[in-house]
Parts: sequence; structure tokens; C-alpha cells
Amino acid sequence: MSLMQAVRDRFNPFNPSTQPDREPIAVAADPAVQLQVELKAVITALLQAPTPEAQAEIYRTVAAELSASGTDHDEVRAALSAIYPDSITSAQLISDNLAAHGYRKNVAANTAAHGYGGNVAANTTTIQPEIERRPSTIPASAPTEMALPTYAGKIDYYEGSLLAETIAGGAFSIAIVGAPKAGASTLMRAFIWPMIYRPSGQRPTIELIDTRCDYWQGLEQIPGLVVPVTIDDMSAIQTIALKIEQVYGEVKERQKLFRAEGRFAVSYSWKPYLFGINGWGEVMDYLAKLTPKQVEEDEVLKPMFTRLRYILAQGADVGVSCLLTARAHDRIFPDNRSLEETQLLLLGRLTDDYRGGYGAIDRAINDKAQLPAHGDRAHLMALLSYSKQVGQPVLVALSGRPRMAKLPDLSEHNHHDFARAYNRLKPY
Repeated sequence: MSLMQAVRDRFNPFNPSTQPDREPIAVAADPAVQLQVELKAVITALLQAPTPEAQAEIYRTVAAELSASGTDHDEVRAALSAIYPDSITSAQLISDNLAAHGYRKNVAANTAAHGYGGNVAANTTTIQPEIERRPSTIPASAPTEMALPTYAGKIDYYEGSLLAETIAGGAFSIAIVGAPKAGASTLMRAFIWPMIYRPSGQRPTIELIDTRCDYWQGLEQIPGLVVPVTIDDMSAIQTIALKIEQVYGEVKERQKLFRAEGRFAVSYSWKPYLFGINGWGEVMDYLAKLTPKQVEEDEVLKPMFTRLRYILAQGADVGVSCLLTARAHDRIFPDNRSLEETQLLLLGRLTDDYRGGYGAIDRAINDKAQLPAHGDRAHLMALLSYSKQVGQPVLVALSGRPRMAKLPDLSEHNHHDFARAYNRLKPY
């Protein structure tokens, strides 16, 4: 049986009974070439898999077939190297995932004795992005196959300081995404506190809207800084829309001044201005009952979205920063194009009470519109799987090259200079 035939027989979307018109893969005379053909078909199936669970099922099936046929590891590595001649990392990722899902040395006889789904399935480590669990202690008597995968040594975390890099350019536009208790609001406070402690002449104008009634660590006691808005009717949405309109006007006024300065505008020093909405995802959740047409035709909602996009895209050029928090990246704006206008930071962590989690990162990694490259998704998925097993809090930046870094304890640095504090923590 070929590798791809095994995938079709065991994985429903590729089952011949559901797709009877598929042509069988041609058999090459050279076994090495045939293996390349089969693996290319498997990689195509992986790219088309709709979920991480579907990818894991394909990996398990192919790993069992390779083990049962006695295919040597060197042959598989040579075939993958031929498929990815310019990307050793991509070839290694496929090889590592096959190993993690049951393709091991000296298991052919065991697999033949038990058939598919025997001991191979029991001895694999499956990538399960939607399952959040506490790190478990592996008994000393457990077999070698049950050990945690060595992803951290081969596909390591980004060694730079993602948070310091984010604010290095001065003004910024950032969407912070994380499950409840993952730390999105804490990270938002960490961005704000160093601005509070600047000299009075350099202290920015700060205006925050809070829809979650979060703990602000004293920031709520500063008059006019935090405005609580409970999202329970359209009047709350209108309140937020009016504030967005005000900030939009500030950006337009600064752009007008910039043009008036002419050639001297480049050296103009803008007074910092920070606008934030803690719980923008709650606004989108409330509006989810409306159709796109209703939003487009509403005299309040249409300009609100248009103006907020403008602030995110143009504000940083004139010293206006914007911070948003949400529970999922697809609860920030009603279209993917809007996400291209801001930096996206994703948080994942578990807490002692089992709240929080990595769900926000899972959803973004599985979004092929957000991460179209299979190599990027596989890289982050493998590293996220490792992070879940060891309980490592992580931060993912999707702007530019997708990167995942370890997330330190933010609460210790809320009252300190943000950039210097995180530069001292490198590498993390």
C-alpha cells in the first residue's frame, strides 16, 4: 500500500468512498523517486488539512505506514532533502513531526503485529493546539518513546526582545490578543506605566476605554485616564465611536500641521498621545449579531471602523499610539485587511487555576489567511506544542517574520522603564 493510499483510507477527507474520482499516484521505477512522489502527495495533503488534528492524523498514518514497510530513516531524509533542496528547516520539520507521531527505528515488527493504531498510536506525542493542559511528570519507568519531544533544542524560541522591539520606534499601533487571564491587560498596563513616569513636559496624553472592568493597578485613580464603558447596548458603542472620532480628529490635525511645516516637518517633535481600548473584542462580539451590510450602512458603525483603521495606519507617523486588546485575532476587525495595518501580539500562558491558555495563538496559527506559509505554521505549531507540555508562557509576534519568544513575568516591570527592563532580560 502506498503512503498516500494509507492517508486516503484512514483520513476521511481523502477517503476514496468520498472522492471516488481521484486518480491513483503513478508508481515510479526507482524506489527513491517513488518515495519522493509519495511524500510530495502527503505534504500536499498536509497543506490542505483544515485543522491541526487533521494534520496530526495524517502524520500518524504515514508514520505507521513507513514503520510497517521498514523504510529506512536515511531514505526518508534523502527524499525530503530532494523535495526541499533550499530549505533544510522545512525538511527537518517534516522529519521531526513524523518521528513525534510514531515513525521510530526498530518498530516495524511491533507495528506488523498490532496493525495500524496499535502500540504506535499509544507511543506518539500528538500536537493538540486546542487542548490546554498542565505539565505532567513522566514516571522514571516510562519508555523512551514517551519522553517530551526535543523541539526546544532544534526549533528554539526567538532570542530577541519582542516587546522592546515593538516600542523601539516611539509611537506604535498594536493589537494584543490573549485568552482570559493570559496577560493582555497586564501587557497593556506595562506599555502605559513608563509613560506616566516621564517628565511632565514629555508625558503623553493618555485616554483609555475599558469594557472589561479590569484591575488597573492604580491607573484608574488618575482623573480622565480610564473611562469604563459597559457594552450592553448601542449607546455604549456610540460612546466609543465618539471617542474614536475625537482621536481621528487629532491625527488629522497633526497631519495638517505636518504638511504646514514643509521641509522642517521631519525634525518636528510630536507630543506623545496614547489611545487604548481594553476589550475591543467585546465590542466586536456585541456587533456580531449584525450583518456586514448593516454595519456598512449604519451611520455610526461605518465611520467608526473607517476612522479606527485610519488611526492605526496613520497615527504612529504623527506621534499617536493606539493599543487594542481582544480574545482572538478574528475578533479585532470585521475583515483580514484591517489586521495588516497594526502589529499583532499573541499571548499564551496557563495559570494555577487553569484559566488562561493558548487558544488565541492556536486560532491565529491555523488561520491560513493570517499565516499563509506552511513552514511558518508548522514551525510555530511544533514550538507551541512543546510550550504547552512544559507550561511555558509565550509571546508571538506575527508582524514581519513570525516569531515566538518566552514571556517573562510582566507584573514585575509595570512600574519600570519598559524598554530597559526587557533589554536586561535578553535572551529570553
